[in-house]
Amino acid sequence: MSYGRLSPEQADAVKAHVEGKVVHDLGAGLCELAVEIARLGAKKVIAVDKEPMPIVDDPRVERRQGYFGCVAADVIDVAFVSWPQNQESIVLLRLLEYAESVVYLGSNTGGNACGWPGLFESFLHRRVAVYVPERPNTLIIYRERLKKPRKLEDAKGEEYTAITLWSQARPVRYEEAEDTRG
Repeated sequence: MSYGRLSPEQADAVKAHVEGKVVHDLGAGLCELAVEIARLGAKKVIAVDKEPMPIVDDPRVERRQGYFGCVAADVIDVAFVSWPQNQESIVLLRLLEYAESVVYLGSNTGGNACGWPGLFESFLHRRVAVYVPERPNTLIIYRERLKKPRKLEDAKGEEYTAITLWSQARPVRYEEAEDTRG
């Protein structure tokens, strides 16, 4: 399995959360995961990226080149965020607030930095519905917002590592993040 790909177990988990939904793939890149999400049963995938995206052969995938501000944020069924940039984006945080579900795929172990601490602090305000850690990518599916945020000490390995990573003087190994928190 390569960088930014869903394992079979992760694909099964995503399928249960995207079937029949409109999914916003925020930071779609080459649209490979947008096509995968459509194949998993999404009614429509809106692929958003600031860079030009390739033409996609699936009519359920709609490409929108531009920044996240080009996305109408009334209600988003599912926001899909794969390997987000590790710089703060207030606009992305605002979009995620409108999402009924958020699917995160990435890694903050082994020298990777995926997202920024504030992104994962915002995720502490949601219930974790699915957590599938794997060495190349960890999948986390977040559902409804909580009345009280989860505590940092209750965070999953990927979340805890992402929040504390920037204060670490060394890369965190995958086993270190998942063996103690999973």
